[in-house]
Formats: sequence, C-alpha cells, structure tokens
Amino acid sequence: MPSSTVRPSFTTLFSAAPAQGSTRPARALTASAMGLPRLTACAAALILSGLPLVSHAAKQSPESEIFTRMDFPDGLPFLGADTRMKAALKQRWQETQARGGFTSYGEPWVNSLGMLERVQISPNYPVPASALTGALDGQVWNEFWVLSSQSAVEGQQQAPRSTATRYALRCQPLTVMELGWVYYPTLDASGEARSVSAEYNRVRSAGVYQTSTPNHMARVKETCGKEFDALQQQQADARAKEQAARIEDIQKVLAVQLHKALDPATAIQIGTMFQATMMPESTASASGNAAGNAAGNAAGNPATKADAPAWTPEGHAQAAEAAMARLKALQQDPTVFDDKGEPRPSRLRVFAVNGGAAFLHKGAACYSDDTELMVGGGLANSFKSLTGTASNLSIGMPETERSRQVQAGGWNMGNQWYYQEHELPPAEVSTLRLTVGNCQWVSAAFMPVPGVDYEAHLVAEPQLKRCIMTINRILPAGDLKPVPLLPAKKCTPEEIAVRRAAAEERAAMDKEIARMRAAGVVPPVIAPR
Repeated sequence: MPSSTVRPSFTTLFSAAPAQGSTRPARALTASAMGLPRLTACAAALILSGLPLVSHAAKQSPESEIFTRMDFPDGLPFLGADTRMKAALKQRWQETQARGGFTSYGEPWVNSLGMLERVQISPNYPVPASALTGALDGQVWNEFWVLSSQSAVEGQQQAPRSTATRYALRCQPLTVMELGWVYYPTLDASGEARSVSAEYNRVRSAGVYQTSTPNHMARVKETCGKEFDALQQQQADARAKEQAARIEDIQKVLAVQLHKALDPATAIQIGTMFQATMMPESTASASGNAAGNAAGNAAGNPATKADAPAWTPEGHAQAAEAAMARLKALQQDPTVFDDKGEPRPSRLRVFAVNGGAAFLHKGAACYSDDTELMVGGGLANSFKSLTGTASNLSIGMPETERSRQVQAGGWNMGNQWYYQEHELPPAEVSTLRLTVGNCQWVSAAFMPVPGVDYEAHLVAEPQLKRCIMTINRILPAGDLKPVPLLPAKKCTPEEIAVRRAAAEERAAMDKEIARMRAAGVVPPVIAPR
C-alpha cells in the first residue's frame, strides 16, 4: 500500500456519544440552566475573585509555595492570578534595583545574536523563615536577580534590550528555581516592560541552568560551592558512564556488521594476521622509532605534538590485540549472538490508535513502498480501536508502564490504544513513520543494537504546535531511555536500486560462506561459552 495513501479513520465516520461528565452544551450545568438570575451569577464571580486560590496552592510543591506566600501573604486570588503575579514580579524587580549592589560577572561578550552582552548579578536576599512551610522548616533559601543587558556591537544598529531574571536558591539539596523574568527595550531595565513571565513552579536542578544559562550561575557557585562541585562531578561521572555505554553499543553494532560481511572466524583470523604484521622485529627497532619520534618532537615537527605519546609499533600491536580480544568476547557474548553464532535480533513495540497509522521499514534508512510494513492503522484496526476490541500483537517483549496502561486502558472514549511488536534486523538502520490525530506524518530512523528492545509512539505538544516521535530503549527494569534519532526521507530511485543491489550481494555472500564452511575452507565459527 503506498505510503501517501490517506488511511480512513472511524473518528470521521462515527460520532461517539458524549461520556459522563462531558462539557458539551447539552450537558453543561451553566448558571442559566440551573435557573440562577444573571445578577446572582455575576455576584458569585465577584465573591470568588476575592478568595485565595486554595486549589492552586494545593497543587504547588512546598518549594513553590514559599514564594507564593512571600509575594501574596493573603493568598493568590482565583481570578486574574497571572496578571497579579506579573505585577508582583515587576514590583520585586523595582525593589531590587533600588537596593543596588549588583556585581558584574565576567567580561562582555558577543552572543549568538551578534550583540554585546553583559551580565550583572544582585546580592543574595535571604528568604524570611516565616515564608517557609513545615516541610522546609530549617532550610536556608536565598533570592537573587540576574540582569542581562545587550547592546549593538560597533558598526551595527540593533536596538538595546535587557532582561531581569528572578531566581531562588538553596544549597542542600542544591536547587535553583526560576521565578520569572521581565523584558525591557532599554539597556538598564528601566521604563515600561515589554513582556513579563511569572510562575512559581519551575523547580529544577542547578545542572540544567549550568548548561542552558551558565553565566547566571556565578551566585550559585559562590554561595553553594561545595554542593555545586559535587553536582559537577556527578554530572561528569554520568557523562563518562553514558559515553562508555555508547562505545559498547557501537562495538556490538560493528561486531554484527562484520559478522554479516565476513565469516566471524575469518574476520578474527584476518585481524590476528594484521596484528602480527604490526609486531616489532626487535626491541632496537622499536627504540629507534621512539627515539626518532622524540627527535622530531624536539625539532618542532608539525605532524606531532611534544606532549603526545610517541608512536610505536608496540602501541599499535597492543591496540590491535585489544580490538581482537574485544571482538572474540563479543562473538561469545550471549546477549549479542545466539547459541548458533547468529546475531540476536532487536525488537520494537509501536503504539497506535484510531485516527492514526504506523509503518515500519526494516533495515532501510529511508522509506519506500517496497519496504513498507503496516504496524498500526488500517480500516480493521481503526474499527477495533473505535469499538474497544483492539488487540495487541506481542512477541514477548518486556512490559513497560505505557504497555501496561494500554493493556488496562479499555475503551477510552472510542479510541483504544493498542500496540504491535516486531523483530528488527540488528545493526541495520530502520525507519518508522507515525501519524496520530491532528499530527501529520513524522518519520525517523535509528540504529538498533543487537538484542535490545525498544518502544515508540507519537507525542503531540499542542502548546508548541508540533508532534514528536519518541523511541526509547527498554532497560532491564522496564525503565525507558531515549535513543538518538536520525532524519528519514522518502527513498530516491537511486537509493532503492543501491539497496536492492546490496541485498543481492549479501545473499550471494551468505551462499558462498555457507559453501566454504561445508567444504571446510574456513575455520568453524567460535562457539559461545
């Protein structure tokens, strides 16, 4: 079925009855429907406008509530809350400007907009103990402001601008809250503000701000130096662990790709021969080579660096030996190869629902009709999703929170989610195309690691007016870890021809390797432990 064909959706064919609690006009309980006079309804609205926003406060975290109490001791009113929060933020900024004491941070620099930017940071202002809730009693909180001023560089004509950002800080545990910002079309953040954003719920780790706005974190480093250093070390350890995991994945992918291209034992034999050619004939030749490298460094050889390790045949031999040892270990890794020495397939779970569709292109970095496999959508699946009779296609993948929700989800207003699970060729890029509801087709490709399970679905973000495909790796405990995605497009005729030729060549190679094994020409595959 061509990918461009529009799939019918039972959402447009049938109109499901409104569920209990629907806000459609036929069931909405308005003031007029209840027989209340219009004047009474208006009076009720006026009374509500003076009441504190109890429900809003109940949803806040203790960290957020303290600053609501600071700015609104009598409670944040129900009506006009956003306007009052913005007014309070501007008033706080004016009070901060009046106190003064700002310190310039670093030297001015040219930012990504091509403007000269300067950062000034206010002193810390302790949060009064009376504003702390019971859960935060005994903690130390500070408030500080960052003023970022931008002006045109010499020869440019950009209009000046400035932004005042309000932060809250505690050291234990290290937490930074962004409480809002005020934007001015002036260099000194004076006059009438052009735009204001105020909120009390952005409780985030300091590490997030260190990455996105590092220049704003000078006060954090100064106030919470010990905790900040510990966070930096923790992040460095996490990055190192992540890098090691990626290297291991790459090694597994390369081992499988080498297995598909060559007989694994032959590949190891070739590597061993290469290793032997790199071995030094004598210690003297190795020493002479090292001495020559040292002399070149001393003479200022541009091809080498004085602080770089000298090249030696021994070093290359050790690297080759380590590579061969790793290849042998991977050939014997039961998570990568099965007991017959064949690569373990990857597996993918794809979620779909009425009004959407999903197409999988196995082993293809682009999509075309000849590689298309429908894994969601179609008339039958849409009807089953509409009527709450959709079933899942499972091949034994481990459960996740989302799959359990789908299994227990039931009818769900005429749109029952379901999923299908499929094997993928390991170490080969595969492409997935999804659409759900108002989301147009979203396409992405990824490289599955041998023996690893994944799940994918489409996430709509109405506020950003976009739809995002997420493909997550399923970890042993059922947790999810996002994987990097590659852009995918429709295959060109040339790409289709190349893929078909590669498939024919691979089939011929597999046939030849099988013949050689049967004839005993190449060593047998190394058996797993």
